[in-house]
Amino acid sequence: MNGNCNKCFETAEKIDKDEIPLMARYVPFRIAKFIGQSECCIFDQKITPLTGTCAYLDIVGFTHIVSEYVNNKRDVGELSDIFSSYYSVIIESLREFSGSVYQFAGDSLLIGFDLLEGETLAENFKRSFAAMYRTWELSINYNEVLESSNGFALNPKIGLGVGPYTQLFLGDLTRFVTPIFTGAAVRDAVAAEKNCDGQQFLITEEAYKLAEQAGMAHMFAPQNPGFYLMTSVDDDFVANVPRPDYVDLYEYFEQPQYYKRLYAFMNPMIREQIKNKYDGFAGDYRDATCVMVRFAGNFSQNEGVPIETCHRNFNAVYEMLQDKAMKYGVFCNQPDISDKGLVFPILFGATSSATVEDRESAACLFADEVLQDSRHLDFITSVNAGVASGIVYAGEFGASMRKDFTVVGNIINLAARLMMKAADREPFTFIADSRTAQKAEEKCIFEKLAPIPLKGFSTPQTVYKFDSKRQLLPKEREQNELFGRDKEKSIILEAYEKSSKGSLSAIALVGDGGIGKSFLVETCTAYLEKQQPYLPVIYSYCYQYEKATPFFLWRNLIG
Repeated sequence: MNGNCNKCFETAEKIDKDEIPLMARYVPFRIAKFIGQSECCIFDQKITPLTGTCAYLDIVGFTHIVSEYVNNKRDVGELSDIFSSYYSVIIESLREFSGSVYQFAGDSLLIGFDLLEGETLAENFKRSFAAMYRTWELSINYNEVLESSNGFALNPKIGLGVGPYTQLFLGDLTRFVTPIFTGAAVRDAVAAEKNCDGQQFLITEEAYKLAEQAGMAHMFAPQNPGFYLMTSVDDDFVANVPRPDYVDLYEYFEQPQYYKRLYAFMNPMIREQIKNKYDGFAGDYRDATCVMVRFAGNFSQNEGVPIETCHRNFNAVYEMLQDKAMKYGVFCNQPDISDKGLVFPILFGATSSATVEDRESAACLFADEVLQDSRHLDFITSVNAGVASGIVYAGEFGASMRKDFTVVGNIINLAARLMMKAADREPFTFIADSRTAQKAEEKCIFEKLAPIPLKGFSTPQTVYKFDSKRQLLPKEREQNELFGRDKEKSIILEAYEKSSKGSLSAIALVGDGGIGKSFLVETCTAYLEKQQPYLPVIYSYCYQYEKATPFFLWRNLIG
């Protein structure tokens, strides 16, 4: 171990060892081990080829379950407890078989079982299948005990794919690092899950060949072309599958480099939550806006693109989105690798630490910025987004061993469907739902589209295609009066009097969102313009999400 590696050892952060087990929950098990077992420098190992089995698990009707809670305003703590108890059982079983949860989207898990030393691919498949079948059994047992009291069942559908895949590190130490899986095994697992008809367990044809080698062929029957359905499993099958050696992560926590390495994998909002509130992201119902962005281009090994090119392109998109998320002060979750392609969810108003003024407008301007900046990246062929607003459940999903922050609700699915509708229309465009468009119309111009059918809605929905940003002009205040701000108004007018006599004056007007800062300024300028009709007044605008942009206030004046 190179103790002089400044990437692994030096940190400006004050080390609090009590934070280590809390942070370790937010990274895949494979990464938590990798941090403790690997020589320096782990951050240079951006591309790691792997072989093994990938599983994709999705809960049938999950969004509907959450939406029923949201719509009926049922106790959010009850919902959090249900998810915690369910995932505690599931994740403990996955960890027992050395499975690593890489993607945690609330209703879906992407799990990797990479080949262990001395293990054949057939043995790897057997171990992976045993782990996933155990989660299947546990889900059935969980529902038998708690379905009546919960009011719903948590029924998984599972797809398994086998073969090569790749672990990529996205981001860098100036932002934060996100590990993801990509490759053939991931693609096949997602495809198998997508072909499930309700609660089913499907494996690919390649996986079935390994099942034959492992003496498990009798457990499956042909399903759709290219897939096999699990039909029955021997009673003692899971018990007879060897477990990997147990790995106690706490043994690594005392290593001097472990904190710095682990810290680099934390989203800044998760870092803040851990430092300030040890019980994590308590589940809550929040009024939020979701932007779903889909990128098409040279990202996939499956299309013959070299993995180095995939990583470079993938990382350029990732860093662009994280930089913009930081600029706007919002939460950009890890990419969703599914049948929709390369998709990022960006959440406005999803956490108490990510409160954004006028979030519907901010979300639309964010989406427009992403579309415009993406046009300059030659490896991107199209970018499309969907924007939707409404009530969601926001909080942690998972258990003490593995968890993540995510958001679930109808607007997430709606934003995804609008994103795909936009992709069907033009290469670089986005579509918003009616609430978002109405709230953002002061700053954005939209084209109203003909009602379109959308899954989850009984009637066609009116949606809006973003056209352009609106040229903002000062509002007319002739019909409104200002009450209770005489002192502040007199200060502004006195400053004008000093300025008119050659003395430089500047005023900083500070207050919470919606308190009336703009109204006060516009009332004063309107008064002065009436007193002196030829008085030149120059206007510019600031936005919360542009606070880190140098000289933003002056750009439209001198541009």
